[in-house]
Amino acid sequence: MSDAGFRIPSDSPLFDAGVHMHSVLAWRGGAARVASMIRAGLEECCVACSASCELNDTGSAKEPLALSDSTLPAAELAAYLVSIAESRRLLHLHGSLDWAACLAEMAALRVPAVLTLHDCSLLTGGCPYPLECRGIFEGCYEPCPRGYADAAQKQRSRLAALQAAHEAAGVQLVAPSGWLKGLVRTVVPQVPCSVIPNGVEEPPAGLSRSVARQQLGIAPEARMVLFMAHGGEQAAYKSGDRWQAVWEEIRSRVEGALCFMVGGESHSRDGACVRWPYLDREHAQLCMAAADCFAYPTIADNHPLVVLEALSLGCPVVAFDAGGVKEQVLNGTTGLLVTAGEWTGFVDACVSVLGSGSLRRSLSLAGMESYRQRFMQQRMVQGYLGVYARFLQECGF
Repeated sequence: MSDAGFRIPSDSPLFDAGVHMHSVLAWRGGAARVASMIRAGLEECCVACSASCELNDTGSAKEPLALSDSTLPAAELAAYLVSIAESRRLLHLHGSLDWAACLAEMAALRVPAVLTLHDCSLLTGGCPYPLECRGIFEGCYEPCPRGYADAAQKQRSRLAALQAAHEAAGVQLVAPSGWLKGLVRTVVPQVPCSVIPNGVEEPPAGLSRSVARQQLGIAPEARMVLFMAHGGEQAAYKSGDRWQAVWEEIRSRVEGALCFMVGGESHSRDGACVRWPYLDREHAQLCMAAADCFAYPTIADNHPLVVLEALSLGCPVVAFDAGGVKEQVLNGTTGLLVTAGEWTGFVDACVSVLGSGSLRRSLSLAGMESYRQRFMQQRMVQGYLGVYARFLQECGF
């Protein structure tokens, strides 16, 4: 870690309690990565920290987990909470495939816990983002218009369990965006919710556009647009099904344009369009550093790490103003935001960035400065340390 690192008072109960991180996945996705970054900060401060996940997405079950110590399926998590309660560890939950059962057991055992909401699934009957559906506020509809089974019952069970866990053990919520906190206030106003913006690690020293292009074999004069999302062109919330059409329009208007589409299942090339599967962080950073424009047409999002990664690497962002994205990108200064669903405007914004060297440089420099001031890993971890300290004091540790 760089700069001043992380700070914990010498008398903090964290040194005695320790923290256990739990996420659904071990490796992929923002929740697993945030959990690993917080854990790294705790361990730098010599705070005992352990971690588990519900699905080992590193490949074979025999392979070591990337970011967790053990695989703990949702069905076994409730039983494991007994050991957490007995050891007086603080549980930091980043997701579960069975929210209701987990929260009910936490209430029964009075397990102190902080829950980070990486999407809206705890507040709904299944969907991570409600989009235009009013069910999140009025109660999920039956049948669910988006096809989630038993959505109304699941939503009632989750919200009742959350309320019980808060009343029994003081369980508190954290939202990375003010947008999501606003939903929490409306749906469960009785449960406290803090806002701690996500952060990401500093990029590797010396990783520049020219270095990245040299390693990837991209010509200096090429105008490269990058699409990236877990699932690639199958990523529904990231408008993966529209990437090809957007690229075709960009290619017709920008001479020498090159496109990378990252996050799918395979590698292929179709003329000036190259498709890559899900990449590890090192190779994803290479793509971002090499790109002239990061095109991110998400129609629903919380506080995506991929946008922060692009800012940190000086890659200008063009995105829809959905969810918490507008809290990350300052339109016209650190990137360009377009009204969600305005596809003509989105293409125009991408073409503007690709076609103007001065605009790219301006957005790039401002984006990197915004990252350093607002979205570094250290700032995020320090925010969680503050939440832990207040929470443990309230719980009488």
